[in-house]
Amino acid sequence: MKLGVHAIFGGSFNPPHFGHLDTISAAAREFGLSKVNLLLAPQPPHKEIKYASLEQRMEMLALACGDYPLCNPDFTETHLPSPCYTVNTLRYLRSIHTNKSLVFFLGSDSLINIHTWYDWQQLLNYAHLVVLPRPQHNGPLLPKTADWIKTVEQTDKNMLKQYKNGCLFFAETPLWDVSSTQI
Repeated sequence: MKLGVHAIFGGSFNPPHFGHLDTISAAAREFGLSKVNLLLAPQPPHKEIKYASLEQRMEMLALACGDYPLCNPDFTETHLPSPCYTVNTLRYLRSIHTNKSLVFFLGSDSLINIHTWYDWQQLLNYAHLVVLPRPQHNGPLLPKTADWIKTVEQTDKNMLKQYKNGCLFFAETPLWDVSSTQI
């Protein structure tokens, strides 16, 4: 039985750029998704937001998604208690999307540091993770992270629509050598 999918890609989007939008659009096509919600993080716990206000980032994200039919701006975290840890947001989204597969996209740079995320080992209790390649972010993983990946990694993309959560996939999207920091 195939499940409906609620897919999200989180970020501060300061600013959003084609590296985000082209990559997530390619990933949506690769995994057969009709839409990915770009989940704006109002104040990520791991970094300071400079230059643009939350309202400006919301407006930029809405405008940027206008040219990408597979991308939808999502401001859910602006209504959740701060700090918005990913695991708490996924728990909240799971409570809403009870009968869907929940998919969370993250960059390989985030995977390398996932062991620093709050309650990271609980993420798969709520969603599948899809790792997007990032240029120059394919460094070594900690042994505990590498061991964890071995137990949850899947290559059969059909599993994403057969189970609600619990799997980790690696996407094969093009690499874009651009970042919000560079912009």
